[in-house]
Amino acid sequence: MMKKEVAELMQYCLSKLADGRTRLILAARYLEDMTLQDLAERFGCTAQTVHYQEKKGLKKMRSCLEKNGWQWDGDEIE
Repeated sequence: MMKKEVAELMQYCLSKLADGRTRLILAARYLEDMTLQDLAERFGCTAQTVHYQEKKGLKKMRSCLEKNGWQWDGDEIE
């Protein structure tokens, strides 16, 4: 896949996440390098709650990406 195609697919899958809070968490964590604690303070919850939502969102993103032709190389996102 070309870089532009990957970016478009990532954006598409991010937009398909039903929960807006999860979209914000993933965008802030991976595009803005915000910490779990920063996000917890912003949302008024614990860092553990943010981490749980992040993991749940990443799982859904991976599923969407795979359904749309993304080939994983075996590396896991933690």
